[in-house]
Amino acid sequence: MITKSQARKNLSANLNRLIRLRKVKQADIAKAIKVNGEEMQTVRQRVYRYVHGLSDVVGDDLANMAEFFGVTADFLLSGRSQKNSRRAG
Repeated sequence: MITKSQARKNLSANLNRLIRLRKVKQADIAKAIKVNGEEMQTVRQRVYRYVHGLSDVVGDDLANMAEFFGVTADFLLSGRSQKNSRRAG
């Protein structure tokens, strides 16, 4: 089990890696996770905080970022793929 602090660090590292690999901008992520009625500047600030490890992920942002990048939420928080995160029974 990972701590909230470790999940925040992993999210930051994984977002930075995906941003570089996919050649997207933080603004692109913000557009993908924005909910109707939200100010774009507010969403962009939230994405900045995730990318820099300054904030825990909130609401549906984790699921929406995972969908945007085509990865699992588990991957974003732990860096493990779904296959690697299964425990031996």
